[in-house]
Amino acid sequence: KRKLHLGYRQAQLAADHPLGAVGFRLRGHEFHYATVLREEGLPFALARDAYRDDDRPAGLARNGVSGSFFHLMA
Repeated sequence: KRKLHLGYRQAQLAADHPLGAVGFRLRGHEFHYATVLREEGLPFALARDAYRDDDRPAGLARNGVSGSFFHLMA
């Protein structure tokens, strides 16, 4: 059975990005069953949910392209 990743997240950009400078705060959510099998590149952001006190990598950034399961909320 696959694990559901669900919930609101608070994140900070891990590097300078068109959205803002490193450390810029983001708010959003995740909703997916996917599992990351291999990570190549730097994290897009460091995120935490309501149940954890530590930041975890969220998404990847490489060669000017970034992607994440983290859905940004304005």
